[in-house]
Amino acid sequence: MKTNHASNQVPSECRPTAPYETRRRNPQTKLPALLAATVGVLTALHPEYAQSWTPTPAPNLSWTALASSADGNKLVAVANDFPSGAVYLSTDSGATWNPANAPSGAWSCVASSADGTKLVIAGYDSPAGPVYLSTNSGGSWFPAGISSHGWKGVASAADGRKLILVADDYPAGPVFVSMDSGVNWTPAGTSGHSWAAVASSADGTRLLAPANEYPTGPVFNSYNTGATWTQAGVPAASWIAAAMSQDGRTMIIAGNNPPIGPVYISSDSGTNWMHAGASAENYAAVACSADGTTLVVASAYINGVSGNIYISTNSGVTWNYSGAPLSAWSSLAISADGKKVVAAVGGGGIYVRAEPAPASPVAIAGFAHLASGEFQVHFSGAIGGNYTVLTSEDLNSWLEAAPATEISPGQFEFTDDKAPNFPNRFYQLRSP
Repeated sequence: MKTNHASNQVPSECRPTAPYETRRRNPQTKLPALLAATVGVLTALHPEYAQSWTPTPAPNLSWTALASSADGNKLVAVANDFPSGAVYLSTDSGATWNPANAPSGAWSCVASSADGTKLVIAGYDSPAGPVYLSTNSGGSWFPAGISSHGWKGVASAADGRKLILVADDYPAGPVFVSMDSGVNWTPAGTSGHSWAAVASSADGTRLLAPANEYPTGPVFNSYNTGATWTQAGVPAASWIAAAMSQDGRTMIIAGNNPPIGPVYISSDSGTNWMHAGASAENYAAVACSADGTTLVVASAYINGVSGNIYISTNSGVTWNYSGAPLSAWSSLAISADGKKVVAAVGGGGIYVRAEPAPASPVAIAGFAHLASGEFQVHFSGAIGGNYTVLTSEDLNSWLEAAPATEISPGQFEFTDDKAPNFPNRFYQLRSP
């Protein structure tokens, strides 16, 4: 038996691979006959940015901030609608939302531990805002032991023990750090700026704090949980948002200097910075996956300008329009793997974008010519997958024969009882 293997090149869309050919001698006619079966890898690929954004049933509010658990299942959204504000929770990646039993406040920022159990919310109530904590995923709340300020940013270590708060009480906006999940707070080693945001590494040691002081806002780094700070070597701008990778090596900041942004990225924990290639926009929010590979930037819609969301999957080397609707985006959150993104509109709704899991490869496990003349093929695929077998006698026209049968989890079989009627027949697999 002679075999010729089809190319293993992955197709660019969901379609059958080239046939796998075998020659045998037809036992009835004694003439050479050609049989074929698909072999190798059959993978359904999706265009990287073809997935659409889905509006969630969250109400239209003046959303100011979002936070996500590492798996992207638990989400928290806060709004500063006068006079009571709002806090909403989701436990199913935004499919449903419910109001939290949280106190009133013009909530401006929120942070979550990696497992979504420890939460902190802070407000910007004039002249000063409260800070509240939850240790049961928002089921109940209690006040943090800290004085009131105009809070603009909060960040949490992965375990929720180390927390950092920044305020924009210009000209002496304070920065506070907690080492015990918000019970006690101490001033950090920097102050005196209109702080706009803060980001933390997973262990809480590396911190990033930008200031929104047009046109001269600085950016500061800390490598010891706020004990000391170093000013970053980035241009002065109205910096508005910050995020970093789990290890703190990849950092991203964005400004709202209309209409240029800008967006800057560091790949060495803030030692060096480069201007990102994202489009010039009035940016409002940024997000970063745990490994720093996936970056997301969102802009506000101001006077007919901006209002887009861009995504990079190579640490900011290149950027792509995400397909999000044109809106006044105010905040972003992302799962650790970068596959789930949630975005909120200031004065609008909340949208989610989930990247589907890649299709399982399909590979031929074996085939046989049965004594009855029937042709049988076995292959592996996705558990519960739907695979249809197509047949052809000339490789030009193809007809559906029948679905393959899953004989065990992820293992499929197809038997062609019509094979004895054809001296030549080819087979292909198709997955919806």
